[in-house]
Amino acid sequence: MNLRRVLAVLGLGCPVLVPAQAHAETPPSEVERVAEHGLVEGDAHSAEDHDPPDHEALVDPRLRAVLEAEGLEYTVGHGGDLEVLIRFSDDSRSQFVRLQSSTRRYRNIEFRDIYSTAYQFDLSRGLDPALARRLLEANNTYTVGFWAVQDDRVFSIARIPGQASPAMVREAIRFVAAEADELERELLGSDDY
Repeated sequence: MNLRRVLAVLGLGCPVLVPAQAHAETPPSEVERVAEHGLVEGDAHSAEDHDPPDHEALVDPRLRAVLEAEGLEYTVGHGGDLEVLIRFSDDSRSQFVRLQSSTRRYRNIEFRDIYSTAYQFDLSRGLDPALARRLLEANNTYTVGFWAVQDDRVFSIARIPGQASPAMVREAIRFVAAEADELERELLGSDDY
């Protein structure tokens, strides 16, 4: 990670947060969320038979309050997920970050994911083994987040408590955006995500 990225993650030379645009990406827990709302593959009823979901109603009010407390602008995406667009102040790059309204539980602890797509690969060829190993080794050094692969995408993810503080959410957003954008720049040279 270059010095500017480190400074951006630490909030020095901070990225600018702006509203996100609609962005077609499959979040890591899409299958869980679709099943949760009763729309599963092979359902006897077509999507036209159901009223479209009110995505605003699916937003976790705690998450909305945290983003508003931090003064972060967001849009509501599929399933009530909140989307922010990070614009890095050190160059013309940006990164979409999604915050899941839905949470997961492990025993009595509630978690939510904050994530961003870093890379899309050819599924028929699979993820390059050297890259997969590198990402797994990086996971061992991260305190805040981790790399994950789902289908044909590599995601930078931070898993935080469901009731995380505004500062914790802000730092998780910065971490995920910086890591995903750095890998995207390295592997693709583009600014697609």
